[in-house]
Amino acid sequence: MVPIKSKNEKLKNHQCPCGSSRTFGQCCFNNSNKRLAFILFSGAYNIFNKQAKEAASSENSMWNVQKKHIAQFLSKSLKESGKHSNLKVAILGAGNCEDIPLNLIVQSFNKIDLIDIDIEAILAVKNRLPKEQQRKVRCIWRDLTGLYSDLVSEVLYYLENNRVNNAYEVLEKFYESPRVKKPLHSRYDLVISINTVSQLFYPSLLNCVQALQSLGKLPAQSIPLSNLLSIAQDISNEIIPVQHLNLLHSIVKTNGKVFHSTDRLEWGDSGYNIKSPVTDMVDSLEDLFNPDIQSLCKQKGYTITGSNTEAYYTELFSLDNHAQWLWHFSKDRVYLVEGFMLSPKQI
Repeated sequence: MVPIKSKNEKLKNHQCPCGSSRTFGQCCFNNSNKRLAFILFSGAYNIFNKQAKEAASSENSMWNVQKKHIAQFLSKSLKESGKHSNLKVAILGAGNCEDIPLNLIVQSFNKIDLIDIDIEAILAVKNRLPKEQQRKVRCIWRDLTGLYSDLVSEVLYYLENNRVNNAYEVLEKFYESPRVKKPLHSRYDLVISINTVSQLFYPSLLNCVQALQSLGKLPAQSIPLSNLLSIAQDISNEIIPVQHLNLLHSIVKTNGKVFHSTDRLEWGDSGYNIKSPVTDMVDSLEDLFNPDIQSLCKQKGYTITGSNTEAYYTELFSLDNHAQWLWHFSKDRVYLVEGFMLSPKQI
């Protein structure tokens, strides 16, 4: 569980991901719990991003097919809105940009911020660009959920000391009264957010629990531990998606645009040989586009984490454009994806 020194040293000179104006070495690095939270979760996301990069090596890979759908929708929406090159763009949760049409974006705009908790991934993306395009891009290491420096670091401290009930109380208090720091202070003309930024919060926390179990610091099973993971999943499902929409609204300019996409429904194998309940509700994949099927899935609670916040969209945004497409994630799994081009309402 202790991060290797070389990784710590490499990260110390970057601006701290908690959102302060200081470097990581001057800020959260000096608090062992916060340092551990950022290093562990940055590393967990880095593993996911590396897997995505390997999977995207083929022209017809799942990521490249998804990227083409997003590029078509984004290109059409930008053309209709008349946006031009001198605008400032943020790409949230950029990662390796495997599902983001970065070529389209760097050709269309001159000021682009790649923002992610995995600093290694976005630096690698920038370094792959031609020199003249690299000058357009800035990499920002940031915790977009606003959770890791406070909430997660405290939870990990208690878990490392096998104080699961205390860790649960921290999560329960947050669930009942969620308050997070605003992680970004800039405002942008265009904000691009592919899927809910926080989608890996729960599995990353689960990975940390499993690591502590393998070290003998936590029991293999216990009721308190099950309760802890349950409320962590509730936070991931119910709280963070809404916080994310608040973040999008807070960083887009009053006359700006937000492009947001989310996986709506899952068909086929959900993993571990468990079939998604949506699978038996349709005769063909095209049925996933049927509004009646989508409404029934919503009633039954079959929509994917973070995709059940459309009612909250209407409080914060006006809908400019909308599209749905199928993402063939693997031969056994397909997602119905929904894309939105949004304009912020004045609250």
